[in-house]
Amino acid sequence: MSRGDGRRSTTHWGDGPPSGALAPRTDRAGENTRVGTSTRLLLETPVARLEMHGDYDLAACGDLQRRLSDADRFGCRELLLDAQAVTFMDCSVLGVLVAVRENLACTGGRLAITVASPQVVRVCHLGGCEHLLGE
Repeated sequence: MSRGDGRRSTTHWGDGPPSGALAPRTDRAGENTRVGTSTRLLLETPVARLEMHGDYDLAACGDLQRRLSDADRFGCRELLLDAQAVTFMDCSVLGVLVAVRENLACTGGRLAITVASPQVVRVCHLGGCEHLLGE
């Protein structure tokens, strides 16, 4: 958000956002968001819902990891991914999701893709990651 003087302003929530609030993007100043890929994080602590849109490959992994870390930082132990609008996903993204899922499982949390496009289902099956497809 521009402040009128060319600098970006940021939103601070103190101890965390109110239940149901959207987490702000965590992009550093000057870093461009990948064209054709977007995520929206809805926090309803202890549950976070992440909506994924577009093409997800190695170049999108950093942003995806930051969004998932946002949810963890705000105390969400259950991450539910809506990937119905994902048009492409490769195995590098599976690696990020599996790593986050394993970290959450160690503390009693979980990660699941609750809604998936045919492309996401196919990549999960090819990569042996059917366990990511959940309810």
